[in-house]
Amino acid sequence: MDALFLQYPWLNELLMGFIGLSWKHIVMWGVGALLIFLAVKYDYEPALLLPIGFGAVLANIPHSSAVSLEVGAEGFLITLYRTRCFNWYHRCC
Repeated sequence: MDALFLQYPWLNELLMGFIGLSWKHIVMWGVGALLIFLAVKYDYEPALLLPIGFGAVLANIPHSSAVSLEVGAEGFLITLYRTRCFNWYHRCC
């Protein structure tokens, strides 16, 4: 594998998501897919389960820019959280 990375230096960045994948990500993808399935197929609280399932899948993509905590390269979910756009508690109080 190292020979491939030496021959193709861009391959490391391309495969970064697959290299960082663990069983925990796959389990959470399954949980998110189950929630989306229940919301769409059985119409079981779709206004609640669909965004939760989508967020579970989105937040568990390895090395995604959605939840990146690097300074200057913060993901959009972190930015929305810090602007209190989705934090209803601070709007009510």
